[in-house]
Amino acid sequence: METAPNGRGLVIFTLAVLAGLALAWYLSALVLLVYASVLFAVIVSPMVEWVERRRVGAWKPGRGLALTAVLLGGLAVIALVLLVILPPLWAEGLSLVAAWPQLSARALNALRRLPGLQQASFAHVESYLSAASGWALGLAQHVASAIADLFTVLLLTAYLLIEGKAALAWCLRLIPPVPRARLARTLDRGQQRMRGWLLGQATLALALGGSSAIVFGALRLPDFYVLALMAGMLNFVPILGPFTAAAIVSVVAGVQSWASLAGVLLFFGAYQLVENAFLTPRIMRNAVDLPGLAVIVALAIGAALGGVLGALLAVPSAALAAELLAEYAMRG
Repeated sequence: METAPNGRGLVIFTLAVLAGLALAWYLSALVLLVYASVLFAVIVSPMVEWVERRRVGAWKPGRGLALTAVLLGGLAVIALVLLVILPPLWAEGLSLVAAWPQLSARALNALRRLPGLQQASFAHVESYLSAASGWALGLAQHVASAIADLFTVLLLTAYLLIEGKAALAWCLRLIPPVPRARLARTLDRGQQRMRGWLLGQATLALALGGSSAIVFGALRLPDFYVLALMAGMLNFVPILGPFTAAAIVSVVAGVQSWASLAGVLLFFGAYQLVENAFLTPRIMRNAVDLPGLAVIVALAIGAALGGVLGALLAVPSAALAAELLAEYAMRG
């Protein structure tokens, strides 16, 4: 005989759910970092497992040593890239600061020589140019905040790589055996599709880095290979990454000549059109088995909900959601 639901229990449960949702919304930035750590742990775990299976005679590394090796290897690669990129960019930045008054004056004079603008007032433009140092300070603060978030994600990812399987097994034990096995199989297929995202992003970064090296070399930009490497690495960050790369390279090109600046702007504009309309939908479709339209919509939703980090996590999240929908909504 069925028992009528307890009214007080239903009210308490509803209030608890609402309180949980409100707390998640209030802590949305932290929730997003935790979610990013979970996804990164899923994507990186095959590398750790590969190292864990290596043998030297009868000895093989344990989980902790394999994780340490992967993290140290990743940090070494990042440090090497930064050592290649930062010194030339720092030197270019110092030369830009020294030449900024002359460059801004030259830009204003060029504007005043345009037809119909001889009598125009450029007071607002001059104020914006003079406030460039303030923009640089704000950018530095955002970069510092992003670095702090990155270290938080790295620490959480390392913990999840060590304890993630045990935590997942504990959560699955809360589900009855038959649906538990079905969910485990679905999550495993979703993990495989999510890992394809890393391959897709690496392919897009290689495409931008390679084409940038050719164009920047043809334009005779200083340290063109460094600028191309920077552009390729920043392409891992959707939306803001390519925009940041275009801004930095444009500044370097503008110091050289107006023709170089025009060439850089034309290149980035054309490349973004090709990447957004052709490369991203097709590469990500093959990597994560999603339609091109779904990839574009996922990127737009992720950017709207979580900014840059949301856009970065959008495609692997869409791949996992598609697998769950295919299993439970379409198959029933």
